[in-house]
Amino acid sequence: MDCRLRFHHNHLNGHLYRLKMVESPNCECGVEEGANHVFFGGEMREAQTTELHLDLMNLGQRPPFNICGLLATEDTRILRRLYKFLKVNGIRV
Repeated sequence: MDCRLRFHHNHLNGHLYRLKMVESPNCECGVEEGANHVFFGGEMREAQTTELHLDLMNLGQRPPFNICGLLATEDTRILRRLYKFLKVNGIRV
């Protein structure tokens, strides 16, 4: 997962649109669907995003969050929390 997100080769609309596999790069809320938007800006998952923010802060991270920076960490607690967010929200990357 982390390589797909870091290198922007994933199943999110922003990438699929560049490959001409979907008609729009946007997610359901109308903003381009990229990794940072999915984790930190999606209006569709506001409660889960807020919970993720709080968990990341409890793990010593400070906003503004950036997915590439978080994926570069050696702290497996952060990586597990990101994986959990994807699983709970049914997001395939």
